[in-house]
Amino acid sequence: MKRFDFFALIFFIYLVGLSPYSVEASDSNKGLKFDFYLPEGDLSLYFSRFKSLTFFEGRILYDFVEGNFDAILRYKYYKKKFFLEFSLFDTIDFKRPERRSGAFERVRGVFFRSIYPINYYSRIVYLLEVDQYTSNKPDLLFTTDTTNTFVTLGYQIGIPDDPKSNEIIGDKRARAKYILGSYRKIGPGDFGFTLGINYAFKWTGGDYEYLKMEMETLKRFQFRRTFLITRFHFGSFPIKKKRDEYQVSFDKYVIPVPELFFLTGRDNLRGLEAAEPGTEQVLVTFEYVKPLFENSYRRFMGIGWESVYMVWYTGAGSVGFGFKEILDKDRLIYDLGLGCEAVFNFRKLSGVLTLLFAKALEQPSGIKIRASVKLLD
Repeated sequence: MKRFDFFALIFFIYLVGLSPYSVEASDSNKGLKFDFYLPEGDLSLYFSRFKSLTFFEGRILYDFVEGNFDAILRYKYYKKKFFLEFSLFDTIDFKRPERRSGAFERVRGVFFRSIYPINYYSRIVYLLEVDQYTSNKPDLLFTTDTTNTFVTLGYQIGIPDDPKSNEIIGDKRARAKYILGSYRKIGPGDFGFTLGINYAFKWTGGDYEYLKMEMETLKRFQFRRTFLITRFHFGSFPIKKKRDEYQVSFDKYVIPVPELFFLTGRDNLRGLEAAEPGTEQVLVTFEYVKPLFENSYRRFMGIGWESVYMVWYTGAGSVGFGFKEILDKDRLIYDLGLGCEAVFNFRKLSGVLTLLFAKALEQPSGIKIRASVKLLD
């Protein structure tokens, strides 16, 4: 696997970030920031510059355990009633058991977005994206050396920089993901909603044709001294073409594997170690949060702590090929967890520390430990 072109992209991001065009930005846009996740060993580096009506951002996500890379370079140009975004990205993914064999999967491409804010908390998004897939894995035989060209129509209610919401409407590269949401900003009335509709087409050389729909809602319920964060996620491919022959279940339809729905991950079922993807998914999670103390300052081990939350987490979800499968109660997977989230200050840095112990019930995997450190603006 040759990596020189990927590192060339990283070097290009570095040069542009230091260019004279960028250095006149305000202090709030200077500096390198990061998020760090365990046990995956993911380090997310990102920096941004703003000048006049143009915004530049570079992000790099590196997995120290598996050796995965994810990089994106984006430019945004702001107009009075909308703004335009142009992005280049490159993702290389190695799977841990196969690293010595050199097996990999890669997605690289470009996308254009136009975003029309209705107000600060709601917006309409149009996107055009072209992805190129490359892999030497036998189970990705039907996906490798293909091109996916699609358009997306999206609608959001909530803050404009929520990672999961932006992923649904197309901005899913090198993004940090929430493990817990006690410190997560949602939207007006503590409510968030995202809808994304993707249509892949073949007219310009693409190899796929399908319709994908994805929807998510978030709601925070405030009680006297505690609060509850609920999340509902649904995804489906209403229009898809079935293959005449296939070897594994996730090649049953003419859909690139990275576009399928997964239950695993930091922002899905947190305690689930492995599960096959599907064309339909339903997921619901609950986080019951009790502040131990909030908006105060306590010093411990040389670090200042502003807020500390205890979190009881539970979730349930199902993924499959068709509504009959996801509605089958025997396929439903339940998830339980206990964690904490804390806002800290150390010298000039402030951030959020998250720790979660989660277990998928009736699954062979044991307790999954997830942790992260996220710097705040």
